[in-house]
Amino acid sequence: MKRIKHHVMQIAASPAVVFPLLCPVREADWIDGWSCEMLHSESGLAELGCVFKTNRAPENEAFWIMTRCDSPREAEYVRFVTGKMFVVLRFQLAATEYGTAMEVTYSFTGVTEAGNAFVETVVPQYIELALNHLEASLNHFVKTGQKLLR
Repeated sequence: MKRIKHHVMQIAASPAVVFPLLCPVREADWIDGWSCEMLHSESGLAELGCVFKTNRAPENEAFWIMTRCDSPREAEYVRFVTGKMFVVLRFQLAATEYGTAMEVTYSFTGVTEAGNAFVETVVPQYIELALNHLEASLNHFVKTGQKLLR
């Protein structure tokens, strides 16, 4: 089963400010509860080919690789959720009068029965809430320098 979700965020900062925050290490600065284990990165931050691991509900263990890094316009990560699915997460940034229009595209593809069930039932329940929270968190951070707590 495959499910694609597009969402456009309006962020009150330029793409040059926003893009570096789309890094697995930097996300801990602005996403409440975010953590990752960097498995490979020459710089220690997001870069083409960096690999990291997360373990967060509702997906649990997941392995990520950055497959596109075109600063400050586009970033893409592919995530394998153990025993369930692949997720492609693409960010496309464009400067606006407001700051940045950031198109976020999630593509979920189940690779097992459990993964297909997850894509069919769990993803629709949490993806819109998660995207709205990420937008609010990122805007709060670029305006205040502080993490938005849940």
